[in-house]
Amino acid sequence: MAGLVLYKYLNKSIYDIEYLLGPMFTWFIIFSREPFIPSSLIMLALLIGIPKTKIKKISVLTLIVISSISLLFLPFDEYLYSITSLNYDAIIKNEAEESGLLGVITSIFYPIIIFF
Repeated sequence: MAGLVLYKYLNKSIYDIEYLLGPMFTWFIIFSREPFIPSSLIMLALLIGIPKTKIKKISVLTLIVISSISLLFLPFDEYLYSITSLNYDAIIKNEAEESGLLGVITSIFYPIIIFF
């Protein structure tokens, strides 16, 4: 995803299939690796921007459809509890107690901070 965003801002050619694969990779990240959700959504937003072309609209729709289908087969209450309450208790609460606000910000921007 980062390479596609870089290609976009270097005005290099991005194929239609890459616009379709971006939302699929983002979906995979959303439902498997929670710390990387903010960075993957930001990269997808930078890649697609305001969806004016047909392929960009299809890629946004692809992310919405596959995410909706995934949520249909999950016990939504348990899933929401898992990603909010359990993560808060296990990660954010400990970071806040140990490092204060800086620890919370660090945990939110972890995927970006690991590069520095």
